[in-house]
Amino acid sequence: MKIFSTIVATLLFNLNSASISGTGYGLTIDEAKKEALSDVLSNIGGMVSSSFSQVQILTAGNVEADSKKKIIKVDQNYPLLLPNFSEPEFDGTKYIINVSIDGNRSSQQYLNQLQKLETDILIYIKDAENSKENRLKIELYEKSLDLISEFEKYSTIARILDINKIPVLTISPSSIENEIAKISFQNDNFVKLNREEFSVEIKTDHQNNKFKIGERYEIFVKVSHKGYFYIINHSITNNGESYSYIVEVDSNAKDINKFIFIADENMINKWYSIGEFEVVEPLGNEYVEVIASQKPFTSLPKTERIEKFGETFYMLLGRASQNIRDLSKTRAIKKVNERVAKLSYQTTK
Repeated sequence: MKIFSTIVATLLFNLNSASISGTGYGLTIDEAKKEALSDVLSNIGGMVSSSFSQVQILTAGNVEADSKKKIIKVDQNYPLLLPNFSEPEFDGTKYIINVSIDGNRSSQQYLNQLQKLETDILIYIKDAENSKENRLKIELYEKSLDLISEFEKYSTIARILDINKIPVLTISPSSIENEIAKISFQNDNFVKLNREEFSVEIKTDHQNNKFKIGERYEIFVKVSHKGYFYIINHSITNNGESYSYIVEVDSNAKDINKFIFIADENMINKWYSIGEFEVVEPLGNEYVEVIASQKPFTSLPKTERIEKFGETFYMLLGRASQNIRDLSKTRAIKKVNERVAKLSYQTTK
């Protein structure tokens, strides 16, 4: 017997508190409970974006007979504390269970978790700042980032439940990730500028590498021999976004040739402009890597084609700081005959 769930999740508010409720259906009581929680979790995103005065009812799918047991995966993106389940009902083919997360009932648990996370985050950051070992600094900063992500999830549910006196973090994820990126960006053993061997350099047409919104600037690359290079840009914005992408050179080219610059004899030991850029939102910190080789590239880091800011980007997966670290590790392990030049700059209002 195949079962498709019917989801009914409602967001209700009164003057004192709010509650989130859902309904689950299953062949067993445990399955029905998991389905009810899954119903609530799957609709939280819509609840967050909807008006707090709105009652939202979402329905998806139908319950059908004659199917195999459904395997339920509960999305744990948001923590649901102290769920209150109704007594199960059985209609002859399936169990039906309602669940509610009530602000009055669970407020203290959410506040306790948020306060503990806030304390732990500050401890990790302080320990990172006091550490003299870069590897440990990065590990501690990354742990604090993970806890900030958890804090944001608990805070989201607490706001939905209209819980009062929710702690507010004064530390932004962007500031922590920039610390990670700075350490990783400066400690790549592949940054070499040997005039006798193949080398690559990068710079802007501004000395301080600080640009204000609306300002235009150029980026230049110089190679010591004929070769090939591509560019990866890592962005950590002030509004919390963090991403990396390979710069597209020729949208009409096929496969990896879209991203490859060819350095011919006319470019040897000369500063070559790869383009003029204008500072636009979102503002923040940029970390640019030029990866060069005398031999043609046969592969590039894996990317995903994404539409963003009205343009097409070929994004690397994960946060910018993590991508910087992973790429450095990959080059070190493979011991490739590549040279890397790096540039970091800041954009502000």
